[in-house]
Amino acid sequence: MKRLIASHYQFTETKRTKAELQAYKIENNTVLAFIQEQCLLEPDAVSYRKEVYGAFVEYCNANNRGKVSFPNFLKEVTNSQRGVVTLHDEPITRRAIFKGLKLR
Repeated sequence: MKRLIASHYQFTETKRTKAELQAYKIENNTVLAFIQEQCLLEPDAVSYRKEVYGAFVEYCNANNRGKVSFPNFLKEVTNSQRGVVTLHDEPITRRAIFKGLKLR
């Protein structure tokens, strides 16, 4: 109890609990599971959003996982990979792309 009070009532997280929490999130979030299993996160990577979403739909169908809508997929990708994956439009064609993510 003294440690908890000394740390301003903040529980400390061990590496193990962080890893278990991440595994739980991936197991219960189809988008996170798809990113982990089917994508690469690289700073210079570029991919078309609709192609990635199409691969996500195929992944969900093949693995009997629930799909999310395209707008929710975009939100989940950008929120879960904040600072890594960003949304852009190609300069010339104006096609919608992800920067920082590509399919394996």
